[in-house]
Amino acid sequence: MEVLNPREKEILRQRRLQDVPVTLEELSGIYNVSRERGRQIEVRAFEKLQKKMRELAVADGLISA
Repeated sequence: MEVLNPREKEILRQRRLQDVPVTLEELSGIYNVSRERGRQIEVRAFEKLQKKMRELAVADGLISA
């Protein structure tokens, strides 16, 4: 998760890692952004994590590039 900035970390935690995730509407109120912008931040953060995981898997020889 070190590849994410603090806001991205918190948004992913609130949206994906809680028993009762916050809605995009709630997220927009917390961060003072539109629901769409909150969704975009969430997607970008998830993509960053996927990219890093892929890089680590290639480096470890688990998958080929």
